[in-house]
Amino acid sequence: RSSAEEEVAYEYEEEVQEQDKTHVFEVCRKLYKTLSPDSI
Repeated sequence: RSSAEEEVAYEYEEEVQEQDKTHVFEVCRKLYKTLSPDSI
């Protein structure tokens, strides 16, 4: 693999991880709102 390909793959992996975190955060926030709608 060339270094350019590795760089692209690395950036793609980081992006996917960021999306994962955001998704998990959204799910948690929805759960939290469902559990205690008054406090938000």
